Amino acid sequence: MQTLIWKTLSSTQQADVLTRPALSDEADIGAVVREIIAAVRSRGDEALCELSQRFERAPRQQLQVSDAEIEAACARLGDDIKGAIKAAIANIRTFHAAQVQPVVRVETQPGVVCELRTQPISRVGLYVPGGSAPLPSTVMMLAIP
Repeated sequence: MQTLIWKTLSSTQQADVLTRPALSDEADIGAVVREIIAAVRSRGDEALCELSQRFERAPRQQLQVSDAEIEAACARLGDDIKGAIKAAIANIRTFHAAQVQPVVRVETQPGVVCELRTQPISRVGLYVPGGSAPLPSTVMMLAIP
């Protein structure tokens, strides 16, 4: 890891530090994304496991995290971190619960009824980059709502 003192950097150096090299060429990104989508469509979970190894260097035989993996990860965290995570989860739940609205039902023309409703789903797949700076907040902001 390289340590940088922000205030000692020139504006150009600061901009360089914030540049994400993987995102610098949109044409290349589009090609990579199309390749990933095609692989997942044709090979499903097998492709996702390979992509996990390729991009995150996190080999997986299956995508669902086991209870044992969750328990082992929790055991590595201190109580202060666990408390901060619990507080963040409570804040995120409170914020999103306030956004739930009653069902909106509108008959746009005779016999045509449209509805807007909030409905939880039982399972979802999320991509949370691990990389050099894994962000637990990303998991929380995607999974909790």
